[in-house]
Amino acid sequence: MIGKLPKVNRLKTALAAACGLVAVIVALATLRSAWCAFSNKLFRLVDYGLYAGAMWNTAHGRVLQILDGENYVSRHLSFSLVPLSAIFWVTDHPFVLSFFQWALAVAGAGLLFAGARRQGAGAPSASALALFYLLLPMTQGALLAEFHGMTLLLFALPWLYFTAVTRPAWTWLPLVFTCGLREESGLLAAVTLFALARPLRSMRLVWMGVAAVAYVGFALLVLFPWLNEGTSIFVRRPEIEQGTQWALLFSPKVLRWRAVPSLAAISLLLPLMLLRPGRFALLSALPLLTCYLSSQPRQLAITLHYAAPFVAAMGVCVAMTLGEAARGWRRWVRIALPIWLVGAAVISHVTRGFFWPSVSAMKIYQRTSPEARAVVEVAAQIPREGLLVCDDVLAGFCSARERILNMRMWAASGRTDFPDFVFLRKASLESDEAGWVKEALSAGRARIVLDEDGFVVVEKGGRASLRNAGDAAPAKVEAIALLRR
Repeated sequence: MIGKLPKVNRLKTALAAACGLVAVIVALATLRSAWCAFSNKLFRLVDYGLYAGAMWNTAHGRVLQILDGENYVSRHLSFSLVPLSAIFWVTDHPFVLSFFQWALAVAGAGLLFAGARRQGAGAPSASALALFYLLLPMTQGALLAEFHGMTLLLFALPWLYFTAVTRPAWTWLPLVFTCGLREESGLLAAVTLFALARPLRSMRLVWMGVAAVAYVGFALLVLFPWLNEGTSIFVRRPEIEQGTQWALLFSPKVLRWRAVPSLAAISLLLPLMLLRPGRFALLSALPLLTCYLSSQPRQLAITLHYAAPFVAAMGVCVAMTLGEAARGWRRWVRIALPIWLVGAAVISHVTRGFFWPSVSAMKIYQRTSPEARAVVEVAAQIPREGLLVCDDVLAGFCSARERILNMRMWAASGRTDFPDFVFLRKASLESDEAGWVKEALSAGRARIVLDEDGFVVVEKGGRASLRNAGDAAPAKVEAIALLRR
């Protein structure tokens, strides 16, 4: 028996290394797909531009300012964006938020690996968990759907779990971060803490969970109205107050939207349902219920960033179960669990993934747009101060700035003056939507100051060149370096 141990250890090391290597490849493939989505103009003003504007302005002293002077707290109480805004002290590149979101999700997978190992799971099992976490199409969809505060739960909940397992005294730090992602995210943090409290035998986690629930109530009923001149969040989001969700809840269309993705998501975790039904129900109920009660079809289907809370909660659930399995469960269960995780993730990716080798992979997530380099170069030369109005499909390239609106928002505002800058395709000048731009050009109230590769920048008043093109040069050089193939 002793003579066989080295052979067994080598096998475990090889399996762990193989899962880890595949997880790294999957992570890099997801990052490339995010870049492809960005280059194909899938990142629009809502939501990517809102977050980019809020964080860029925060980094430059205007805390959470978005659009044309609005503040993001009028939409959501996302205070955790404030410390994250420091990323714009490093670079202003328009893709930085998507990269940052991806990096945090990968870090979340690493924290689940480390937490499971700390609780006793073997290296192959913990590596299988990391691979499962990153390969799931729900994870891919969340990371490829622009940038969103709720997607950061892919990092926040694993951080909360890891800290509770390894540094209980510091659990308040990820708890505060999670509660600050959105006004209701504290509920998911509380549920996670309640699930951890019993196996870790910690009343401290229970009281922290109670505090998180209390904060959610305070944020919804007191803090949000106080920060928004008495306006209730239920007025800002009327579908909550009017019960739109209840009207749609049992309609045939909604049932179809819900049934298939929900069953697919839950079937991935069938062993957890059988081995730890109580924990599975506790951690999965809130994310699924949030989706079910939505009036948004995509949220009902648990796609895009709406999937992140479910994936993050299930990642913690799996990590806890793997740790328990290593401490006395039958050997075949300890072997079957990681095999199931890898097999379920592979099958799920092949059938519903976003990139090769999935049968449902799409070109926009696998091929970069040839226009991307030109758009980034032109956008990098636009001064970041002042109001910019742009095509919505171009907003993802230029939202890290003081003020920005898309063409539809500008038209809806009813304003008759001319913004500081307009950024659009040259061909769009002939469209009805841009008729006011062409009229201003004809009247001499504006002038094209940059015409390059089919894109134009129009400035109010009209000058021969951009005012601070020299200041924009470093950003342009950085953009060219990143895009050079």
